[in-house]
Amino acid sequence: FYILWPTDFTAFHDWKTWAQLGLALYSLVSMRYLGNWVKPYVKSRNLQAITSPLCLLSPILVFYSVLLCRGNFFEDLEWVRSIGWMYPAMQHEPFYKVWSETLRFSQIEWSTLLDPSVVSSLIVLAALTSLSATLSIIGTVPVVPCASNIGGLGGKVDLDKELAVLGSGQVMAGLMTGLPGYTQTALSANLYIFGGTHRLAEFVATGFVVLTMLSGIPVAPFIPKFFLGAVFLNLGLSFCKTYLVDNLGLMGAEPYSCMCFIVFVGLWRDLTMAVAVGIVMQIVLMVRQAAAINPVYQCGSFDGGFISSRIRTMDEASRLRWDLNGRQKNSVLHKLEVVRLQGPIFFGNCPSLEDDVESLIRLSPVLSHLVLDMSRVTQVDDSAARALARILTTARSEKLSRFAVAGANDSLRTQFEKHLLTCPGTSPSFELFPALDDVLEVYEDDLLASTDVESQSLRPERLSDEQWDIVRGASSAEVNLQSGECLVNFGKEVDGLWLLVRGNMAMETMRASICGARQEHIVAKYAAPMVIGAAAFFIGAVRHAFRFRARGKSGATLLVLAQADLEALERSHPCTYIALLKNVLGHWAAVESNHLRWRAALSQ
Repeated sequence: FYILWPTDFTAFHDWKTWAQLGLALYSLVSMRYLGNWVKPYVKSRNLQAITSPLCLLSPILVFYSVLLCRGNFFEDLEWVRSIGWMYPAMQHEPFYKVWSETLRFSQIEWSTLLDPSVVSSLIVLAALTSLSATLSIIGTVPVVPCASNIGGLGGKVDLDKELAVLGSGQVMAGLMTGLPGYTQTALSANLYIFGGTHRLAEFVATGFVVLTMLSGIPVAPFIPKFFLGAVFLNLGLSFCKTYLVDNLGLMGAEPYSCMCFIVFVGLWRDLTMAVAVGIVMQIVLMVRQAAAINPVYQCGSFDGGFISSRIRTMDEASRLRWDLNGRQKNSVLHKLEVVRLQGPIFFGNCPSLEDDVESLIRLSPVLSHLVLDMSRVTQVDDSAARALARILTTARSEKLSRFAVAGANDSLRTQFEKHLLTCPGTSPSFELFPALDDVLEVYEDDLLASTDVESQSLRPERLSDEQWDIVRGASSAEVNLQSGECLVNFGKEVDGLWLLVRGNMAMETMRASICGARQEHIVAKYAAPMVIGAAAFFIGAVRHAFRFRARGKSGATLLVLAQADLEALERSHPCTYIALLKNVLGHWAAVESNHLRWRAALSQ
C-alpha cells in the first residue's frame, strides 16, 4: 500500500490524493466483501459463477467507464499517468523478440552464482515455492469433494505427483529464463464454490494469459496503482488474519511469538533474513520440545505383560508372573525388567534415559536380566550411544547377569558396535536380538533354569509309563521335522491331533499389516511334551486356521493321532483315552489361567 501513500504530507491537501486512496479502499472492499454481498441476490448458478470475478474487477471497470464517458479517453489516460495514478507506458514489443535478443549463453555472468547473497536468495525462493505449492494443495483441494482425501488415501489428488509436475515446470521455466512460481489450486476450488462443473473456465483463463503474453501487450501500464495497492493490502490483511489473528489463542505462546517475530523480521529486513531466522528458531524449539520427551514410554516385568509367546506349564507360568507377596515358591518375578524406548534418542533426551535406567538398575534388589526394546526407536546419535554404553557399565558394576537390546535396526546396530562393544568389563556381555519375543524366551529359560531337552523324547504329564506305551502304540505314524519345516499349513483339513514329544513348534497366523499386505506372525510357541491341534479337532473345525512349524536346532518329533486312532483308543483303552484328554484340558486350563492372572496383574 506504500505505492499510494504520499511521502509529502502536503499532498493531503490535494483532492487527487484522497480520490486515489478512496478508490483503493473501494477496491479493497470489492475484493473482500462485495461478491458475498451481491451473490445472494443472484438466483442463477451460472451467473453466480461470474459474480465474484466481476465484483473483483469492478474498480477497474468503473475507472475505465468514467474515462470513456468523458469523451477524451486517451488524453485523460495520459493525464492520469502524469499525476502518478498509473505506471508509464512501455514499448509494445512481443516477448519472443526480447527473449531472442537476450538469451545468449555467452552473455551469462556465471560468476554471479558465486555470490552468497544470490545463492541464498535462490535457495529461499525454491524453498518458498515448494512450501507454497504444498500448502496451497492441502489448503484448497479438500474443498472439492472428489479430492477431499489427499496423499493416495482414497482421493484423486496425489500430492507427490503434483509436486513432481511442479518441479518439471520450474525446470522448463528456468531454461526459458523465467522465474519460478506456482499457480495456486485455489482457481479449481473457487470454480467449484462458484458453481462450476467443468475445467473450461481454467482453460479459458490460461488461454487468455497465453494470448496476452504472445501479443506483447504490456498489461501493467493499464492497471491503476490504486488497484495494485488494494491487491497487495488484501494479501497482507489475509496473511495477518490467517496467521496472526485467527491463530491467537489457538497456538502456544512460543510458536505464536516465533511466527510474529519472523513476520516482523521480514518487514524490517528482507524475506531471506526472515526465513533464516525462522529456520534457526524452529530448530531451537524442536530440540527443546524433543528434549522434554522421555524416551522411556514403558517399563515392566513378567506381570506387566512382558512375557514370550511360548506356552508354559502352570508351574512355570506361576513362577514367572506371580509372587503372592513372597509366598510363591521360586518366583522369578522382577528378576527381568524390560525398558521400551521410542522416538529419536539424541543429546537432548539421553540424560533422562540414562538417569531412569540407572536408577532402575541400582534400586531393584532382585534384578538380574535387563532388556532394552528399541523396536520403536528411529534414530540414535553418538551422545545417546555413549549414554547406553554408560548404562551397560553400570549393569556390569551392579553384577547383572545378562544385558540385551532387542529390535534394533541396522543403523542402530552400527552405533552399538561402535560404542557398546568397547565398554570396560565383560560380564554381562552385550547381546543383540532381532525381536523382543526372542530375548524374552531365552531369558525365561535362563531364569527358570531350563535344561536343553530338544534332543530328548518326553512323556506327557498325567500319563503313566504303561499309558504312554499304549498311546505310542495307538499312533498311526511318527513325524520327524527339521527346523523350519511345516507340519500343517493354513486350510488343511482337520483329522486328529499331534503329540509333540521332542523339540519345539511354533504356531503362526496371517495378519494384515499397516500397509495392507498380509504377513505371518508367531502367536504361540510349544515345547515338548505338548498336545498340538486339539482345539481345532475337539470343536469340530473343518480346516486349520493356523500353521505349525518346527523351530530350534534339533527339529521336532510328533506322534500322529488321527481321528480313527483316537476312536480305536477310546474303545480299547478308555482309561488311557481319559488320561490323554486330561492332558488336553490341563493345557487349556494353563493357558486360560495364565491369561486371567496376567489380566488381574495389569488391573492392580
